[in-house]
Amino acid sequence: MKIFRLDTDILLAGRCGLQSLLVLTGFSTLKEVDMKKSSSSVDDRKQVPDFYLPSLADLATLLG
Repeated sequence: MKIFRLDTDILLAGRCGLQSLLVLTGFSTLKEVDMKKSSSSVDDRKQVPDFYLPSLADLATLLG
């Protein structure tokens, strides 16, 4: 099982200029995202995903 994290997966996308999607069924929380948004650290702000979903099942709904 892969658990996506702000400080690894989302940060990598941010550093590479890629869009990112955080699924909130893993390690990271929306509260953590909000804290990163207001941080003065550039690396913290790169850990803010472009999109987020409560679960992967919601992706099928958006695409369907």
